[in-house]
Amino acid sequence: MPPCENTMAGDNCARVLACIGGDGLWFDGQARGWGKGIILGAMSDGTPCTGSWRYREGVNIAPASLSCEDGTKGKVIYYSQDNVTGTGIGRGLDSRLRGLRVWSGHNVLEFLTPKGRARGPAALHW
Repeated sequence: MPPCENTMAGDNCARVLACIGGDGLWFDGQARGWGKGIILGAMSDGTPCTGSWRYREGVNIAPASLSCEDGTKGKVIYYSQDNVTGTGIGRGLDSRLRGLRVWSGHNVLEFLTPKGRARGPAALHW
């Protein structure tokens, strides 16, 4: 993967992490762009995936779609943001009807630590 830097401009990059279903499968990747862009990454079994995302101003959501080399496709809507870390929070489904829980942002690892979760239900809107 290319280096990922938060530039707050058109070449911006933020880490994307997702849980896929309930069997321990996950996704690790990057969202590139500002306002819209591409997604690059792989599932924990090594399957490469690519996709796109677009922020919809006014409704404050960001739909994203992903296609993986094994034929799996997924759709997610980012619907909330943690104000402390800037982490975008989303949910969706893949083509195998597995639930997707997705987080993206420069400080996403901080958000997912026990300390980040300690901020309470206001930080997690699911």
